[in-house]
Amino acid sequence: MSAIMTHATPTGAQGAAAADAARRRTVLRLVRAHGALFIALLALLAVAGCGPGAGGGGSATPWRVAHALIEDEPTELGLRIEITERERIFRWEFATEADVAPWLHRNLDNGFNLEDDGLYFRTQSPDPFFIRDCAIDASAVQHIRVHHSGLTSGAYMQIYWAREGEDFAESRSLTVEREEPGDPLVPIYDLPVFRHPEWTGTIVRFRIDPLSIADRRVQLYAIEGWKDQVDGGRLAAATTRPFKVDLGGDVRDALLGAPGIAQTRTLDVPADGAPTLRLAYGLQQIVGPPVRFRVRVGPAVETSDSDAAGATATDASVAEATLLDETLVPVERAADARWVEHSLSLADYAGKRLQLTLETAADDDSVLDLTHGFPVWADPQIVHRAAEDDRPPNVIIVLIDTLRADRLSLYGYERETSPRLTQWAQERGAVFKTVVAPSPWTLPSHVSLFTGLDTLSHGVNYAHAAPQHLTFLAEHLREAGYTTGAFTGGAYLTASYGLAQGFQRLHYESGFEGGGDRPTAGKDLDANLARVEAWLADVPEPYFLFFHTYDVHAPYLAHSPFYEQFYPDDAEADAAAEAKRMITTQPIRPVRAEGYLFRSRFVEPNPDGQGLIPLRDERKDALDAMYDSGIARVDKLLGTFFDQLDATGHSDRSVTVVASDHGEGLGEVDQRGEVSAGHANLYDHNLLVPLVVAWPDRRHAGASVDRQVRLIDVFPTLLESVGLPLPVDLDGRSLTPLLSDASAPFPREAYSYAGSSNFGLSVRLDDRLKYIYNHAAWQPLHGQRGLYDLRADPFEQLDRSAEHPQTSAIHSALRRRYDEAGARLAVELVNNEDMPMHAVLRGKLAHAFTTKAFDLPCAECVRWVRGEMRVDVPRRSRVAFNLEGLPRGELKVALRVGPRGRAVARRTEVMPVFTLLDGPRAWQFEGSALIDVEAVLDEPLEETGLRLVWQGSTEHDASADVDPAALDPALRERLRNLGYIQ
Repeated sequence: MSAIMTHATPTGAQGAAAADAARRRTVLRLVRAHGALFIALLALLAVAGCGPGAGGGGSATPWRVAHALIEDEPTELGLRIEITERERIFRWEFATEADVAPWLHRNLDNGFNLEDDGLYFRTQSPDPFFIRDCAIDASAVQHIRVHHSGLTSGAYMQIYWAREGEDFAESRSLTVEREEPGDPLVPIYDLPVFRHPEWTGTIVRFRIDPLSIADRRVQLYAIEGWKDQVDGGRLAAATTRPFKVDLGGDVRDALLGAPGIAQTRTLDVPADGAPTLRLAYGLQQIVGPPVRFRVRVGPAVETSDSDAAGATATDASVAEATLLDETLVPVERAADARWVEHSLSLADYAGKRLQLTLETAADDDSVLDLTHGFPVWADPQIVHRAAEDDRPPNVIIVLIDTLRADRLSLYGYERETSPRLTQWAQERGAVFKTVVAPSPWTLPSHVSLFTGLDTLSHGVNYAHAAPQHLTFLAEHLREAGYTTGAFTGGAYLTASYGLAQGFQRLHYESGFEGGGDRPTAGKDLDANLARVEAWLADVPEPYFLFFHTYDVHAPYLAHSPFYEQFYPDDAEADAAAEAKRMITTQPIRPVRAEGYLFRSRFVEPNPDGQGLIPLRDERKDALDAMYDSGIARVDKLLGTFFDQLDATGHSDRSVTVVASDHGEGLGEVDQRGEVSAGHANLYDHNLLVPLVVAWPDRRHAGASVDRQVRLIDVFPTLLESVGLPLPVDLDGRSLTPLLSDASAPFPREAYSYAGSSNFGLSVRLDDRLKYIYNHAAWQPLHGQRGLYDLRADPFEQLDRSAEHPQTSAIHSALRRRYDEAGARLAVELVNNEDMPMHAVLRGKLAHAFTTKAFDLPCAECVRWVRGEMRVDVPRRSRVAFNLEGLPRGELKVALRVGPRGRAVARRTEVMPVFTLLDGPRAWQFEGSALIDVEAVLDEPLEETGLRLVWQGSTEHDASADVDPAALDPALRERLRNLGYIQ
């Protein structure tokens, strides 16, 4: 269903801003179409004092923001706006025989048993189910919530319902795979039945299929029905603050529009410079009536007292007028929702004070159900053209994901993969030859780029959203008056993972609609460049543009004509069979025997057309050529983009950075015989990335810096370049001193971390030594190390840790860095008895990927068995380890002293609930109770027992509790196609 709009007729100078923007877009199209010839013409026009890039007025004068209706950075993603009060309508428990009696069960071949906390059963069938009669008024129940544990990776739960005379059918069902945030020991699964078109009338039969995989132990505790009702107070409060709202992969700062609650502001319109009101509007709803959006202006009013009846107009010359009156119909799919943009001339009100009103209403006078979503207004602001000689430079970051430095001809690679980047660097930029990424994967590396903190400091090393207490580069620049926009390839570069902080707009490639298995899916550079061009055509300055692409990332494609140039002897090349010309990475399921190490393998289409097979040995040359052809294609397109920046004057007004977040393993084999595929480990092919920085006046153009630097150094370099103060406690340092003095003091250590893949930590020392240590708590990984002399052994093949005199000192320094940085839950177990002590920890915190330990007294001290962490503490010893990730949810702890399998001498059990901890906390056992012991954080635990210590901050939105991909099937599919998850 398409949007239906009724446009208001422009009056006066309305449309001037839109016409000017169209002219600038025409310039950009001509640049792309005619390349160097048109650029030369523009240069001549600029010398003559006209055209883009000229110093005079007209279209060359940048837009400035005079007033922004949204001044504060939104702290909430408007996916679940809390405006409702929830009421429980019914609850079916599974605690007694009477509770189970109404249910008819099938395919429970191993039977079931009732325990104190629920119904437990195990079945060999992949389709056990329960059915009961009921009488549910569908209009009174909006959510079915199931309290149930037993779902594992790849499993799902399903409910069915039927009205009188109906059988169960797939058309009347809902499926869920992931629980709500919060990490309880008993997960809660929410099924929003109110969104289903068949949830109507009286439901007389209900069915639940709790598990889709055979031979699993399942616990079923309760099923509840809930109803949401809009709370007037919460609704009014929500309309007073901004949110980040996502419509079709385009996240913008927005105000909520609620019928009867208008957004009203009193504003002074600039006296000159073609004042214009810019805004966009859209609908979160995918069901419901059409919605009318109106923008009105009128005389500003002031009141002499608290009585609004005493209001008087401040400027009687301002007549009331309607600038916009349009109606929008909800689309049929949320993925199809779009923002509708407008530029409304305020020339008739130049120099006047007016009252601006944004209002919405259901077009047919029906009631708009706001539990389905809101009408929304995106970033309304008044802009005008104004020249400011002292304005700070714009900031542009171009981030090419998964680009290793040694595959660029700019960095000495034998293939001509980056001629345009090389030319641009010679003419405008400084090249940093040895740049270390803080992590071998996307999410933590980008958080480091945006904060100037290494991954140990910011703690975002697992697939959860970046916490709000981190201050991103975009936030600093936005506070300084910058317009901020990001255009990314999506996946981890989305608002769901906290990467929208500070950006007024973040557009991301949202998925693979219409063909998720297409080899070209997600190769988004062309489309995103077009969006960037449109944004730059009339963006208010100064601005911060972050532009990211996955075009070099897996799946690797054979991009013509570069692939044929790099690999002319490919016997299987077939331009008509594009699907055969693809190689990608596929995660290997982590297993206990390998210490739960996360690795990937290369796969390619089966020649018979049936699925994917492991990459054949004879296709390794094709892999290299595909990766290189992706680089060459990106280089060509970015070259055109750089030409456009030059032609339109943006280059001369901007600090521009080209970089990558991490490298890529392309079949390198380490000294253990492990093949590196994709990015997870800590070898240089995963950590050394390109970095080129260009300043507006071309100072340092053509410079080359050989000193080792870090990606975290980009953040302070940019803040310094635009004249903003640096935050305290940064890990990064400005790079500019190295450009004038090659021997300037600079940190010699570059730390990198691969916690989520269980490869450990590394430190690179001045491009001379590299030390890798694996502090995973699981055998056989724990304690693995390697020390490499990079001058003699640049490919890290010869481990010298056993004989090198600096190994011990480097190890101690690395451990100190780990202990001093970051936020984690430390667990200390002390056994002063003459018998062994055993502990069991259960909960989301006790996970094989997040449990780390530098030193363990025995090889099998820590084990992970059937979802539980089991810790054995030898007699008269202690075991200490860290549980990384967010300290939220429940952790069940059981202790006993005595031999395994025999009567215990002592046992105690506790279930602390970790919520929003705002500072250091500690708990330890005294007798059989767990108590707060904040005063002993730095004192060793002497008594037999356990202590938990949390140090750090967990200020973050509740949405950060779980991996956002667990709640968003489209996001999960995007990550799967990029090779991040199975």
